[in-house]
Amino acid sequence: MAPLLVLLVLLGLAPRLARPLEPCPGPCRCRGYRLDCSGAALARVPPATRQWTFSMLDFTGNALSLIPPQAWKGYPWVEKLVLRDNSLRAVKRRSLEGLLLLRHLDLSYNQIQAIEARAFETLPFLETITLEGNLIPEIRSDTFRAWHGMHFLQTL
Repeated sequence: MAPLLVLLVLLGLAPRLARPLEPCPGPCRCRGYRLDCSGAALARVPPATRQWTFSMLDFTGNALSLIPPQAWKGYPWVEKLVLRDNSLRAVKRRSLEGLLLLRHLDLSYNQIQAIEARAFETLPFLETITLEGNLIPEIRSDTFRAWHGMHFLQTL
């Protein structure tokens, strides 16, 4: 057992195992690796309390209308983000910053009318974006331009 503890200390995991799990943010529910904030009447993204754990965030059916830069700073391990059925009007260039491993993004059924150029630049592993049910009149050619070339994007 002692060699395992030494290995955990060397890997930096021992402090995480030693401290109790912190509560879920706001009115959300934690379910394993999923943070479920659906239908919680949120007007803003709650700050993370367990940043190393969540791989999926569900914010379906809230009142999110704007996502400021750094809103996702505490959620670096998220692979799937669901922002379906909110009040988002635009996707700004820095509104998805901090989601380093994001692969699937659902922005369906908002009120999005515009997507800024390079809005997805901070998402090098993004594979799918769902934009169904929005008010987007056109998508500009520089919307998906990024330094990493959006190589993984498969479905729009």
